[in-house]
Amino acid sequence: MSYDYVFIHNPKTGGDTITALLNIRKTHTYIYLRKDEILNKYSFVFVRHPVTRMISWYNHLLKHLYFKDLETNELNNKSESYKCLKNNYKMGPDKHRILAENNNINDWIKKMLLLNIDEYKDPDWGPLSLQCNYVYDLDYKTQLVTDVYRFENYEEELKKVLVKIEREDLIKHIKVTNNSKQVNEILNKESLDLIYNYFKKDFELFNYKL
Repeated sequence: MSYDYVFIHNPKTGGDTITALLNIRKTHTYIYLRKDEILNKYSFVFVRHPVTRMISWYNHLLKHLYFKDLETNELNNKSESYKCLKNNYKMGPDKHRILAENNNINDWIKKMLLLNIDEYKDPDWGPLSLQCNYVYDLDYKTQLVTDVYRFENYEEELKKVLVKIEREDLIKHIKVTNNSKQVNEILNKESLDLIYNYFKKDFELFNYKL
């Protein structure tokens, strides 16, 4: 099916909810590889603070340890976001999960960022993938996507998207939960500094502060 819009799915920014709502194929391909696809179409992407995105990656890699509990607790929730979780959840490569399972989040971040392993930069399963690759051309100056939305104000931003693409009928299906703790309750200063230095381009291009 052909659409007049293209969703650029930057991992860990609420994209599964969007693909479920719009019933579109899930892909994490970098935008500079989709130039022909987005030509003359409205395109949009969500970005997220690099620190909370890394926390989300870690929690995702551990999700299989408590997914059954999550399912039990949310089975009475008929929201599209939960259906998306249930239908689209993938655990990822074993070695990714094992590294997370065997380390607390601060040690995991330290090993991930200091090892700087190329395979962890994979668009699909790469906690080290830069978000700017879903927004800019290879020069990191030319914005290829039409609009950039913020995960930090997800519900309101998603409503804007649905209005923009003339799918206001889906707004009633949006249900957002936020169980996040304060970052300083989770990460130490070393982890925060490592994240900033590694994702400096994302911090700068999207005007995020540490």
